Amino acid sequence: MLIALFRWLGEQRDVLGNPFAGMTERGGQHTAPFDTARAFTEWEWQAVRSLADRLEGSLG
Repeated sequence: MLIALFRWLGEQRDVLGNPFAGMTERGGQHTAPFDTARAFTEWEWQAVRSLADRLEGSLG
């Protein structure tokens, strides 16, 4: 995880080098499966978007 973080920070030019570049991860799963049980339904996304639009309009 730190390897990827420092790689990204290097690409953004926020750090000069990756101190973890030579290391390898042991025993970890590199990509976690997407848990669809924790995703919003279409209706929930519409409710979130509607609320965000109203909040944005109230800011001025």
